[in-house]
Amino acid sequence: GGGGEGGGGDGGGVGGGGGGESGLLFDAGEGTLAMLRRRFGAAADEVVRALALVWISHLHADHHLGLVRLLELRSARPGAAPLLVVGPHALGVWLREAAARLHSPVEFRFVHCGAAGADAAVCAAIRRLGCSWLASTRVDHCADSWGVALQHSEGWGLVYSGDTRPCERLPALGR
Repeated sequence: GGGGEGGGGDGGGVGGGGGGESGLLFDAGEGTLAMLRRRFGAAADEVVRALALVWISHLHADHHLGLVRLLELRSARPGAAPLLVVGPHALGVWLREAAARLHSPVEFRFVHCGAAGADAAVCAAIRRLGCSWLASTRVDHCADSWGVALQHSEGWGLVYSGDTRPCERLPALGR
């Protein structure tokens, strides 16, 4: 699974805490909220509410099952902005179906991984996080699996893939 203290695709991230949108989460396995609560304690709910974007790399359960709980928590606050979710096409379908069956409404805006670098909302979110660009590429795992690269304005960069076999496209993305 993806990175993270909890293993099993619990996720990893950039930023967190503070006012306004201040974080980006990569993958959200079933234990993601519990991992955030272990890491941030009582501030975990605010960390979730401050997320600018959640990137889901592929549709395996250990990378996305915690997303609904994050959406429920964030949407429970009156006036909360919809969470920007970037993922494979089938995730958008799954989220809309899951949202229709929940007891409380959840708000999100879905963008496909392949369109993220050109999407105005995604570009605005990463700029608010101090990043100058985001690019994505398909990776060799299951259907519609994606890797992502971010470049921060302070000069550091990050390349992430939830799971992949070796493929030249991913390291090339970070060059």
